Amino acid sequence: MATTTTRAVSAIPRFHALEASLRHTAGPLSVTLSYTYSKSMDETSVLSDVVNPFNYKLGRAPSQFDLTHNFVATYRYDLPLDRISQHARALTRGWAISGITRISTGFPVWSHSDTDNSLEGSEPNGVNNYSVDRPDFTPGPLMINHHPQNGLPFFNTSLFSANQLGEPGTSPKRFFYGPGEFNFDLLCSGTSKSPSPKHFSSAWKRSIPSTILSSSARRQYRAISPARPLVT
Repeated sequence: MATTTTRAVSAIPRFHALEASLRHTAGPLSVTLSYTYSKSMDETSVLSDVVNPFNYKLGRAPSQFDLTHNFVATYRYDLPLDRISQHARALTRGWAISGITRISTGFPVWSHSDTDNSLEGSEPNGVNNYSVDRPDFTPGPLMINHHPQNGLPFFNTSLFSANQLGEPGTSPKRFFYGPGEFNFDLLCSGTSKSPSPKHFSSAWKRSIPSTILSSSARRQYRAISPARPLVT
């Protein structure tokens, strides 16, 4: 028996955003602030995000890359070290502290069940494509755990179960969000001129990653599997 493949353009992605930025300079201090409030919706976001062949609208949800709030600040402060001594300006001039701070909400958690309980013929390989099946969802409090360091699940896993035979599953594909991010990097650097034609520079850099909700830096949760009750 031969296989017939049909391709069609049927999804309608939509992206809306509000962007704002502010730049301010006062003496040795310069600051740039940027903020984006956005919403992205689609039926499929990536190659592995397959659509239901009988009703593609069942998969309409926030995009996998949907990021509601995103705030970024960049700043630089020129250190007045040259005021320490008139005789050491060759070593103290040109030093500054600069950095980048990013605060954002998390990405949507992706709910899918890599089975074919729906009998729709989906063949997930778990690498570059998943099943169209989703777990069944029982309405109730998600009880999002905002402090995963306590070792408890990130959400109420008892609300999800394997979809019934012949049914695609009742859980929305993506309807709640994982932990956000709070990261910042600082750099203290300077360049000084020596009496000789050669120049030397000295720099000190330290990156201090942090997070608001996740138990380890920059972890993002994307998928739910009824066979594995924790987010993967």
